[in-house]
Amino acid sequence: MQYFYIVAFNNNRNHQKMNEAELVECCKRKDMTAQNELYQRYAGEMFALCIRYSGNRDFAKDLLHDGFLKAFTSLD
Repeated sequence: MQYFYIVAFNNNRNHQKMNEAELVECCKRKDMTAQNELYQRYAGEMFALCIRYSGNRDFAKDLLHDGFLKAFTSLD
């Protein structure tokens, strides 16, 4: 299994002001600060959804991780 870790960056204020489409464009250029901004915006809601579907906190963490990994690696 491939692992991808989101590192807590000192967020660039420009990224905080961007909408999702602009952030995705940055992510396509492998901008890890943009990836982190998207993660910060959506991880909480996605984690709650993963817990609801899986019923298991540890498995939900894996699902969350895999979801972001797939999202960030499939951008082209």
